Amino acid sequence: MEKEFYGFDKYANKDRYSRDELAERIAWFMMAKGSLETTEGSWIFYFDEIDQLFNTDLSNDREMAELIEEKLDTENIIFWDEDTLQEDCFDLNFMRWCAPNADEED
Repeated sequence: MEKEFYGFDKYANKDRYSRDELAERIAWFMMAKGSLETTEGSWIFYFDEIDQLFNTDLSNDREMAELIEEKLDTENIIFWDEDTLQEDCFDLNFMRWCAPNADEED
């Protein structure tokens, strides 16, 4: 299994899961990858990256992007605000307790 998937099925795509299940898998993937790789407490996931990994088309499927945003908002891992979902990306800001590689604030 490739590291970039952080334990997620590489073939988790829209042909295998319902929209709701796929949105949840994508949200968990973003929370896992972002929280483990960030050194500043934030991580941006561009739609192109998500589309390539999960066989989606978020630029043309705003409803799916909003469903993923809804799934992100259900966990106490990110600071959610109106800027989380952008025009072409998700901009995630993680709670410090779940971002072990993030630098401590001064």
